[in-house]
Amino acid sequence: AGMRHREALMRIYSDVREFYNRAVYVPNVSLPKGMFAVHAQGREAEFQKAARSLRTEGVAVIDDFLTPEALALAQELLVDSTVWYSYKENGAVLKAQLKDGLHADLGLQIAQEAREHLDVLEKQSLLDILAYKLEAVSGNTGLPPRCEDGIIAMSLWVVDDAANADPDGNGVRIHDVSVPEDYSHKEAHGFGEQDAVRQLLSDARREPRRIPYRANRAVLWRAKSVYETEWDPSSWSTDYEHRRIDWLFLFGRCQIRGDRRSRRGNYVPSFEGREDGHYYAKDHDHR
Repeated sequence: AGMRHREALMRIYSDVREFYNRAVYVPNVSLPKGMFAVHAQGREAEFQKAARSLRTEGVAVIDDFLTPEALALAQELLVDSTVWYSYKENGAVLKAQLKDGLHADLGLQIAQEAREHLDVLEKQSLLDILAYKLEAVSGNTGLPPRCEDGIIAMSLWVVDDAANADPDGNGVRIHDVSVPEDYSHKEAHGFGEQDAVRQLLSDARREPRRIPYRANRAVLWRAKSVYETEWDPSSWSTDYEHRRIDWLFLFGRCQIRGDRRSRRGNYVPSFEGREDGHYYAKDHDHR
């Protein structure tokens, strides 16, 4: 019986093999030469203030982070691309990473310009780019309390404000609590091992910093700090093009001991390009 099922599965797989686990469509989004992605011109004092806040308070917020041209391209990239291979919450939360095909020139340009305009990032190399897409369905609690790899994390929101019916919420909560370095990858990132991080928060008994959702808002924090999605699906649009997307840029060396790493600092994200022009996902999470 097992062999018959395997043969049936392989017949089905042969029909979808050309498309399965491939970035079949990734828009070629890049700005014309000489055009900036980050809206930093004439805002030097504002960006310096954000860098100071990140150093002293561990959190910084910059509104109108992208230029209008870059924002429009970012929306096209994240809505249209078929790079969402990993799923959580029974498919209500999707995840994409740099090596899945999330390697558009636009994202790399944003990361580079962020490093140029925020001196706190100047010496921190880009570790990874990833994104989460949340469907507004009942029971979808969003991302669990977690931390990210790297020294500094930056979340960029690009979906229009019209999708959010709660202008005072649906953002992020950042806790003044750091995940220990000896946590495993699963413990630190919350999925499947949520009790470990929740216990940290319970023991700390500190109020988090709440930052409401705003389109074109960048939120930066120390990557080891616990953060969690503030998410009420009943107050968010159900349209596909308006699904919430948290676009994350991670800077600096890895600090979490992942399950597949012999020591901290080994993880170097990459994507696997092939001669036929496709980009392939080796597995569903790559961690």
